Amino acid sequence: MKPGHPISKTERVLLLSFSFMVFAIFAAAIFAEEVQIYRASLANEFAQLSGRFMTPTVPMFHLITFLIFLALFRTKEFIISISLTVVYLVLLLFSIWERLDGGGALGGENFYTNRWLELSMKTNHYDYLAAFAIIVLFVWQATILWRKYLSARGATELT
Repeated sequence: MKPGHPISKTERVLLLSFSFMVFAIFAAAIFAEEVQIYRASLANEFAQLSGRFMTPTVPMFHLITFLIFLALFRTKEFIISISLTVVYLVLLLFSIWERLDGGGALGGENFYTNRWLELSMKTNHYDYLAAFAIIVLFVWQATILWRKYLSARGATELT
């Protein structure tokens, strides 16, 4: 670890690898979903498309993971990347909140009376992956900022 840098080269590589892996998973999922829609439209299989309400769809806001990866690439401060991680968390929470409307799969009102049951039925594995990635990225970057703060504070106490 270089003096003044709170993160070693190995830790930087691991952080970049993790953020790129999360981006690659979401990009591949979005790409695969678009290919499936395109193939169905070419084959005029609109009947299959109309029955897709039960398959999980990947919202495009998950591509913010690429911006987080870019912000981590050549940073020394980690302020922009942790801010983007918080924005990603807010977008994820908002998207989940918008899905919790009480309606059933076919649009019936007050279908779900238990909010936890509705939450478990309307979230998918992409939501869980995003929540896991946000927690890992946020805690990792917060500890880096904390180490940076402690090293700066220790340097000022010595003088």
